[in-house]
Amino acid sequence: FLQEEGDLEKAIDLYRRLLLKHPDHAAASDNLATAYRRTGHWEEAITLLRQAATSRPDDAAPWIQLGHAYLEQEDDRLALDAMRQVVRCRPFDWTSTLRAARVCPLLYESAEEI
Repeated sequence: FLQEEGDLEKAIDLYRRLLLKHPDHAAASDNLATAYRRTGHWEEAITLLRQAATSRPDDAAPWIQLGHAYLEQEDDRLALDAMRQVVRCRPFDWTSTLRAARVCPLLYESAEEI
């Protein structure tokens, strides 16, 4: 609710406190990562998302967020890796395949890469 109302700093504080009591609370972790992304705390967001993706490798949600965070940071290679993991989590979901296919670098380093 606080995120929706725009009070991101208060939301961050509450998510942090909730995670101190319940460190495995997936929704709180994902929401905290979203709040971090929205406030420009990229290092914190990406760290949380990597932890979530590692602890829940078959859950597409943290991989999707991680991919978007990397895209927002213009790291196309890591974004593509994350989106490919989404495809592995959801092999029959065409939107996951499309999400991965639309990630491509702005500049390629060689003709072979193209």
